[in-house]
Amino acid sequence: MSTPIRVVRLASLLALGALAPLGWATLAAAQAEPKQPTSTGAAGKLLTPQDLEALPRRAPDRRIAYGNSRQQYGELRVPAGRGPHPTAIIIHGGCFKAAYATADYAAPIGDALKDQGIASWNIEYRRLGDPGGGWPGTYRDVGRAVDYLRTLAKPYNLDLSRVVLVGHSAGGHLAMWAAGRSRVPKESALFTSLMGGTPKTRPERYAQASPIKLLPYGLPQVLVLGTHEDFVPMPLMRAYADAARRAGDSVRVVHVRGAGHFEVASPRSYAWPPVMRAIRALLDGRLPPVEPDSR
Repeated sequence: MSTPIRVVRLASLLALGALAPLGWATLAAAQAEPKQPTSTGAAGKLLTPQDLEALPRRAPDRRIAYGNSRQQYGELRVPAGRGPHPTAIIIHGGCFKAAYATADYAAPIGDALKDQGIASWNIEYRRLGDPGGGWPGTYRDVGRAVDYLRTLAKPYNLDLSRVVLVGHSAGGHLAMWAAGRSRVPKESALFTSLMGGTPKTRPERYAQASPIKLLPYGLPQVLVLGTHEDFVPMPLMRAYADAARRAGDSVRVVHVRGAGHFEVASPRSYAWPPVMRAIRALLDGRLPPVEPDSR
């Protein structure tokens, strides 16, 4: 049985590129190299991956393995006090490739949440380039790491009735998939918890890994992206939100004016306050107040 969760996605929803049809999971876009935003926002030069990596971070309270592979671990941060503590499961991005990013780049998010009285389980997982990464290992790792929160709940006094998934970029896709994975067909290699082919040769795999194919989730969802987002097609985000609403889910899309792909993942950015408001609202099982430019 999967842990009940609520979801906030940062930046990307279904894709890292616009070439894959909307009805399929868009991990095919992981073959593309990440490109740097070229436009500038009202707040000045847009953040880069290097800016995120340069953010100060503290060591986690615990680094805990949820499996035997080197990448199967999570960083646990627990605030002071007896609890029970509301908890965020953090899933980093990186184009689904081992060459880009690790859980460490999301560590400042965990630090910021801890300072606000929220525990976090910042997970690492196998990706393309890692032994066992891709199909179906990447998804199985995410599902296993999410489920491992039940093991951590008692010794660390985590409140399983107040859990939110926070995913940035490719991690946002995985967060949405994790929220809907109870609807994965039982015969799927992903059941209980890359593609190994193209959408034409492996359409069933793309469907099983597609958040939009797993709707409805029955959970409130918030999609946060900058108006200068240059990695994720905004029409794709809107199409997902519209499909989720038609399926009966509660969804809010928050546009952060002047922000790019990485501002929403930086607790030191001007884009962070609406992200924090969304996390707090979702922990309470509701959508956040309407932000400027939201829909």
